[in-house]
Amino acid sequence: MSIFRELADQYAITDSAFAALESHAFAQDDDSAYDAAVRQRERNSSAYFLYVFTRFENAVNEAVERLLTVHCSDALPWPERRVWETLRKSRLSDVAFLIRVQLLLDKSRAHYAYVYRLYESRNGIGHGGDWTQPYDVADVATRLEIIAGAFHLT
Repeated sequence: MSIFRELADQYAITDSAFAALESHAFAQDDDSAYDAAVRQRERNSSAYFLYVFTRFENAVNEAVERLLTVHCSDALPWPERRVWETLRKSRLSDVAFLIRVQLLLDKSRAHYAYVYRLYESRNGIGHGGDWTQPYDVADVATRLEIIAGAFHLT
């Protein structure tokens, strides 16, 4: 089972638990408990969203390393590998994440646009902001797994 599927399954368990807290508080007409359960559920979703996205970032980094290995082969003439070698000499963390994604996905396609939107949300949450555009974490995990499988490594 992939890390994306594992996280989606774990998220479903925790989200159900928070949903049950919400339902119980609602049934008891306990506004304070309901509001607390809603906040807890939102924070849980944000945390899982961030964690799923970090696994995607890891998949991007691994794919870029593989791509650099292919394109920095001594079998290729220097004019074909010079840009790749320059990139390889940089620390991968010094190359902007979306640039790394552009090495793997066509920027004009829907997969890239989706990753771009998620990355904006990830940065908002990761830098202390609120999750202004909630996503279905299980759907995000599934789609990111599909996108990671579609990376162009040639």
